[in-house]
Amino acid sequence: MTTEEIVFVQDSIDYAFKNPELLEQAFTRSSYTREHGGESNEVLEFIGDKALDFVVVKLLSDQYGQVREVSTKRKHLMRYVSECDEGELTKRKAELVQKKSLSYCIDILDFSDMLIMSKSDNDADVANNASTKEDLFEAIVGAVVIDSDWNFQAIENVVDHMLQPVLHLDVEVETDYIGQIQKWSLKKGGYLPQYHFAPYSEGVMYGGYNVGSHGWNSGFGFPKFMCYLSMAGLKNVFVDFGNSHREARKNVAQTAYEALKRENMLLSIK
Repeated sequence: MTTEEIVFVQDSIDYAFKNPELLEQAFTRSSYTREHGGESNEVLEFIGDKALDFVVVKLLSDQYGQVREVSTKRKHLMRYVSECDEGELTKRKAELVQKKSLSYCIDILDFSDMLIMSKSDNDADVANNASTKEDLFEAIVGAVVIDSDWNFQAIENVVDHMLQPVLHLDVEVETDYIGQIQKWSLKKGGYLPQYHFAPYSEGVMYGGYNVGSHGWNSGFGFPKFMCYLSMAGLKNVFVDFGNSHREARKNVAQTAYEALKRENMLLSIK
């Protein structure tokens, strides 16, 4: 892989590899290593498959459930309460990790052209197979698992980024700012909106940025993170804040949505 390709992938998944060679391995199919030696992405794919299942369960748990007080006849108890039952959660998880979904995400991320394959695989156009794209998705997650030394926050953040094209397909448009911005950017320029995170700092200057205030909660101190959002067809870069990556991304998406609405630019979403 070229340096430009590595930077592109890292920017797209919001993860900077300590060992970029692991990312290159994630893109290397066994057909290539059989001819040229080295290690393929097969074991990384296995690791990523297992990590992906766990992270998706966590994402669904956060989305549909919460711990809250439940009253019984004799006392109040803290219980985990979910909007969806086990069957519904199982169905949703299966939809997110199925071959069709992972392949679609790789298409939107535009990663498959960077695969490292044998000449025979190239001649057979293997890069466009859904199974190949599914393997690539899982191998990238596996590479992050190993590079981060099983840092769950880093793994969750990468999976959350890579699954964005399918995470919002069943959410109400009127309340899903991330999903709406995603649709706008895909329709306007053909690629996903780019989110970049940084720890919050009082010393940062925001000249030239469209700064939101959804991440500020009076009385709770400073937020932990800043999130920058850029989109196809817009020169503006949006900034908002939050106490987690997910919260900061939701807030900056809302800031961008409201700016588009003010400029009467939402018609392209509809």
